[in-house]
Amino acid sequence: MEDTFGKIIGALAVLAAVVFDWPHALAGAIYGFFVRRATFGYPLLALVAGVVVIAGLGELIYPLIGRTAAAIWGSFTLGIISSGATAYGLFRYLFSMFDS
Repeated sequence: MEDTFGKIIGALAVLAAVVFDWPHALAGAIYGFFVRRATFGYPLLALVAGVVVIAGLGELIYPLIGRTAAAIWGSFTLGIISSGATAYGLFRYLFSMFDS
C-alpha cells in the first residue's frame, strides 16, 4: 500500500507540473529518463544539477520566444519545481514499477 501511494503522489505531481509549465516539465521528464538509464555513480546529484540547469535555460529562452517578458525569480522557481517534479517523478516513481 505504501508503494502504491507513492506512485500515485508521483503521478499527480507530474500531472500538475505538466499542466502549470509544460516546457520545463517536458525537459525534466526527458532528462529524468536519461539519468535513470545512465550508469554513473551519483544519479541524484546529476538529477538536481540538471533540474537547475533546465530551469535556468528556460529563463534565458522564455523571453526570446515571448513566453515571459523577462527572467524573473518566480518563473525560475516554477521551472525548478515543474522540471524537478517530472524528472524525479519519472526517475523514482514511474519507473519503479518496472524495477520489481
